[in-house]
Amino acid sequence: MHGFLSMTPSKFHKKGFMYIEVMFALALLGIFGSSLFISQTILFKKILRAHISTQAGIKMDTLISEYKIKIKQAELAEQPINIASISKEYNNPDMGIVVSGSYVDLPDGSSEKDDTSKKTDQKKSSLFQIKAEATHEFGKEEVKLLLFKPQSEKKES
Repeated sequence: MHGFLSMTPSKFHKKGFMYIEVMFALALLGIFGSSLFISQTILFKKILRAHISTQAGIKMDTLISEYKIKIKQAELAEQPINIASISKEYNNPDMGIVVSGSYVDLPDGSSEKDDTSKKTDQKKSSLFQIKAEATHEFGKEEVKLLLFKPQSEKKES
């Protein structure tokens, strides 16, 4: 029982791999390896995009939160809220952030279209509008926030 059934090589069998087998194995390795590296590159780019987007959001929230704190402090102290119009910039190599805010006066109610109502009789409320815009290599993000504070009503005595 020599040859086919035995585990010892026959005298016609040479040790090692044939050239075509080695080339086929290298081609398969190249195909699978390149697809792995391409998918890894795409994954890392998505991770970078998510990281930069998250960092931009955190920085915008940080810049906005100091104005929220000023409003809350004024509310708790029962003082009139006086926040100057703002414009702040934050720049680093990954992103640029611009935060601006200003007061907007809007009439209360939806009676603007009603011609019979007088505009002088409408109560007004102050809204502090904050716009934050982050620009980075993956695009632009924008946050708009309205902070509502009703004006104090004058008491008639």
